[in-house]
Amino acid sequence: MPNLIKARWVITSWNKYFLVKDSRCHQYFLPWGTQEEWESIQECFYREIKEELWIVPVMWEILKVIETKNRHWHSSLEFWFEVINSEDFHTIKTENCSHADEWTECWFYEIDKINKNELRPNNMEQVLENNNIIHLI
Repeated sequence: MPNLIKARWVITSWNKYFLVKDSRCHQYFLPWGTQEEWESIQECFYREIKEELWIVPVMWEILKVIETKNRHWHSSLEFWFEVINSEDFHTIKTENCSHADEWTECWFYEIDKINKNELRPNNMEQVLENNNIIHLI
């Protein structure tokens, strides 16, 4: 089985993080997408955020690259990108979003005020606390 490659988007405004709340499992997620076979990770980043939120992101840096393993020990790589045009996310129109039917809400939240059992991925707080940044070349 090939590795699964994911792009996660870290979007902050006023010390809050942009999260979507999934209507099926009622948990908060950083927005993310999975790389298609034909695209680079940067193309995945731009395509997914444009498709799902109808915003053209301005990527600034890769914050993290994390390898995870699922319960079957299959590997996935997550690229955590910082998005710098957070002001554009204040005006999202859900009728333009391809996955809006999967959310009950999307907005900027203080993650320390959300029940830890409702935050995904499970390691979100630890990753966001560690400020080691990998700069793009």
